[in-house]
Amino acid sequence: MKKFCPRCGREDVDFYQGFCIDCYMQLNVKIKYPDKIVIKKCPSCDRWRYKKEWHEPSYKLLKKIVSPKVKSNLYSYSVDPEIRDDKTILITVRGYIDSSRNYKVERSKEVRLEYENMMCDVCFKTRAKAYEAKLQLRRADPFDIRKYKAIEKFVKNKANRMSFKNPEARAFWFEENKDGLDFFFGFREVADEVIRRLRDKYKVKVLKTAKLVGYDAHKGKKKYKATYVVRV
Repeated sequence: MKKFCPRCGREDVDFYQGFCIDCYMQLNVKIKYPDKIVIKKCPSCDRWRYKKEWHEPSYKLLKKIVSPKVKSNLYSYSVDPEIRDDKTILITVRGYIDSSRNYKVERSKEVRLEYENMMCDVCFKTRAKAYEAKLQLRRADPFDIRKYKAIEKFVKNKANRMSFKNPEARAFWFEENKDGLDFFFGFREVADEVIRRLRDKYKVKVLKTAKLVGYDAHKGKKKYKATYVVRV
């Protein structure tokens, strides 16, 4: 007696657990898509927020955001998201109906995409002129103008170069006043790195003071504002 599918009646096809492959897939493959995908995005620099950190947009990051929101009973399934436009994302799921990976399934669905504006900490500090460290370049007596200009150029260039790899270095600005130059760093770690390189290169003496300005509940520690002074 020829084997046939009890649902559609077909005979000369592959069967799985009593049904033809197509009918088995229609009856048993379960994929749950989210109603929408929400991406938190900085309106200033366009970076995305993921797990409390800010990152440059990428396919790899999009996959990390979308994949946990898709559920399926397929074996070894993967999620492939593709942004179609500002309001739509296509989510493709690929997997197998069997643990031996003989029968592959691919399903796609368009899902609503929403961007939630949230200013990142780098852009917020830059706009608000909020800083964690300040480097004061001051004129000594006698005044070495060549060294002064060299250090000014070094600090600006170093902060700029760091910004290509470390977005926190973008929170940097400077102001000139009657006493010299003030360089402001939104993040203390960036200032520490610049000053370490400055000290190594120019063998200058750096005076440091720190002022308690509050408490960081997120990091669970006191917040200090550091001031570094270099005289040449």
